[in-house]
Amino acid sequence: MCRDESSALAWSRGRARADRKRSCRIARPEENKLAVIVASQGRLLGSGTVKGNVVARNGAVIPGASPGTLTIDGDFELGDAGVLELEVGGLLPGQQHDQLVVTQDALMTGTIVITFVNGFIPRAGDQIKLFDVDGSLTATQARYVLPDGFAIESIGEGGFRFEILPTLTYSTPGPATFRLAWTSDAIDYRLQTSATLDNDDWSFLTPPITASGHHDVNMSAAPRAYFRLFKQN
Repeated sequence: MCRDESSALAWSRGRARADRKRSCRIARPEENKLAVIVASQGRLLGSGTVKGNVVARNGAVIPGASPGTLTIDGDFELGDAGVLELEVGGLLPGQQHDQLVVTQDALMTGTIVITFVNGFIPRAGDQIKLFDVDGSLTATQARYVLPDGFAIESIGEGGFRFEILPTLTYSTPGPATFRLAWTSDAIDYRLQTSATLDNDDWSFLTPPITASGHHDVNMSAAPRAYFRLFKQN
């Protein structure tokens, strides 16, 4: 059961709550099942179970209690302007990182913000299960935001694998030498160069440079050039 209070939406079970007066409202869709609508500037946060569908087209959903699990007993929709915030402090779902559990279908096209807590720094290849969805999970159009230097790759069924992004730096060890260096593991990346920055103008260096290290550029032979690390598919 759900009731609307002046400053919070309290649930009879669990600790899920909306901490603004207009954070959500109760409606009865065609299937005659309760739905929680997270409205603009509203937030639905905490651990526990929400009985019914949850729609967050322009509000924020924040599972867990640093960390914890939020269960939606129904469908979940995160719209284009909606935000889902998840804290990750380890690899154990519900104990070391937040997890969203959905008993039916989940459609997410908004922004998913992942924050590292409790000093956690993932290693390349570490895997976490952010979503546990009994029905269909559609999140290919979602935008993932992580701390600088990190990315995640979906491995299916709500699971993700961390990726460490290589950092490209430069120095000038000589008057006509421009040195590019990258210290992170760039085994899946190759160095490309372009003279114009046009999308069709990028080409791989020969021989290909794929591992951590550096590359020296003779600027007298190439007075203007652009470089990037490009991940191989």
